[in-house]
Amino acid sequence: MAVDDSACDYSLLTKFLSHVAFKPFPYPTAPIPMPDTSNHVAFGKYLVSNSGCFACHSADFTKLDELHPERSEGFMGGGNTLIDINGEAVFTPNLTPDVETGIGKWTESQFITAVKEGFRSDGTLVRAPMPLWRDFTDQEAAAIYAYLRTVPVIRKPWIKTRAPHTYSSEGERLFKQYGCNSCHGNAGRGYVTFDAVDAKFPNDSLLEIKIRNPFAFEPESRMPLWQGMIREQDYQPLIAHIRTLSKQH
Repeated sequence: MAVDDSACDYSLLTKFLSHVAFKPFPYPTAPIPMPDTSNHVAFGKYLVSNSGCFACHSADFTKLDELHPERSEGFMGGGNTLIDINGEAVFTPNLTPDVETGIGKWTESQFITAVKEGFRSDGTLVRAPMPLWRDFTDQEAAAIYAYLRTVPVIRKPWIKTRAPHTYSSEGERLFKQYGCNSCHGNAGRGYVTFDAVDAKFPNDSLLEIKIRNPFAFEPESRMPLWQGMIREQDYQPLIAHIRTLSKQH
């Protein structure tokens, strides 16, 4: 069967965009060495640049400098706009060492917990689309923290985006207060849906165990470890709301 090669040609617009509007980066002219991992600041800079942290946590996607990340507008000062699973705006937080609006008061341990386990220094959940970076070792997360302590301070308060809301139940209020809707969606149809909750967890005790320690069911779970983070009296209304959402699917 003959193949029409012309069908595989790029359009004029595509050629223009790839050669003029979005030019490819130049190839390195020399090997790029891995930084000395014992130098936490240099290693942290390498990770921030190559893991793309600066892309979200700087001021604007359209004003990034991919070749020299630290030259990006508002480098690591946050304020960039992302959209979560519910279609709501999420503004990235300030990760510069400003003591009032950044992470200047955070300890290394608090930073590692936020990056790997998803909980900020005040115990609130880091909102999606920020993923949990559990693949980072403690050494790598600590190196990022060490580097962030050296970047220029930017004073930019975190913009709260959650509007006042009237809740249908105490369970719905808790579901959104704890940030469950950030990944599961307001209706339980997010990154992970509640379609099979009743079949997988026929009684509330099993579902509570799943919430407290998701690794008891899925060793590779990306869900935060909620043990000790959710108040004991909140489990029952929270579970009731989850079951309500599962029945609506």
